[in-house]
Amino acid sequence: MQRPVIRRLGNRSAFTLVAAVARSSQMRSAVRVPSGSHARVIPSFMCSLRAYSGSHHDEPSSRSGQYLLDKNDVLTRVLEVVKNFEKVDASKVTPESHFVKDLGLNSLDVVEVVFAIEQEFILDIPDHDAEKIQSIPDAVEYIAQNPMAK
Repeated sequence: MQRPVIRRLGNRSAFTLVAAVARSSQMRSAVRVPSGSHARVIPSFMCSLRAYSGSHHDEPSSRSGQYLLDKNDVLTRVLEVVKNFEKVDASKVTPESHFVKDLGLNSLDVVEVVFAIEQEFILDIPDHDAEKIQSIPDAVEYIAQNPMAK
């Protein structure tokens, strides 16, 4: 069994740690968290998977060499991801829903929703951007403008 790669974070937020643990739990990896309060665990398997996923090697569209998804398609897919999240009442989900205020999610739930959105769009959202995604419009805007989203 390989040991996960461990990086020190310095003054980064707790979101980084929670996101990393959620990601590693999704990969069903053994997680060893160091005793320091600012640590991020990234399973080496996940790093390898990202490196060899091929997402950086596909041919770009003719629009300035970037992948840009249709905003309505992105909205439809994000709505579907959020509606299928086990802690969300699907009847409350609208194109304007805020994850905490409207859907009653806590911060860990928001991390899990953002992770599910990452999986849907085959995308790695950096932690500093993931912290800003607090609603469906935030997610749609970020994904539609991201050239790596599929």
